[in-house]
Amino acid sequence: MWTLLVVAVLALIWSGIQAWQNKKLKTELRLVQSQLDRDGLTGLFNEGYLKQALHREMERAIRTEGKNPLAVLFIDGDNFKQINDNQGHEAGDVALKQLANVLTGRIRDYDIAARNGGDEFVVILPNTTLVSAAGIAEDIRTTVAEKTEMKISIGVSYYPESCKNKSWKALLDESDQMMYRAKEMGGNRAVSTL
Repeated sequence: MWTLLVVAVLALIWSGIQAWQNKKLKTELRLVQSQLDRDGLTGLFNEGYLKQALHREMERAIRTEGKNPLAVLFIDGDNFKQINDNQGHEAGDVALKQLANVLTGRIRDYDIAARNGGDEFVVILPNTTLVSAAGIAEDIRTTVAEKTEMKISIGVSYYPESCKNKSWKALLDESDQMMYRAKEMGGNRAVSTL
């Protein structure tokens, strides 16, 4: 009888240890995954996470037949090369971090800001109309101009109106094209589709 009781207690202790180790392992895996999804310099999401998130948000917008519109901002530094060349790469890194801080401070908790590489950034704005997205873009642009040395050009695209073929890649490309249009117009501005 005592032997069975001891075995039962040991089994309970063992299962508790296993559960604790599993929980600890899951926590560590989430931490590692979070680090893999982040840009090392800015702390924003990286390009890989950006593509996954944009695909997911585009599918949601399509599934709801446009009831949950989706906007994308494509942001590029107009004078980043000059900052790097004239003040050094440390100053360039500081400028990128400042831009990242402005982005995270000007968007909602469920919006997604990512560094797309170099001085390119993308912001995914779920459940956002084109008018609201254009306002957010202008707010980001003016705040960056006021609080940093950088000037930025922003392209704004929007599903469903500006992206009829229902592709996250097409939506991203459209915002990239709008960003280049902003640069062609002299930079330091936001340009949207439509």
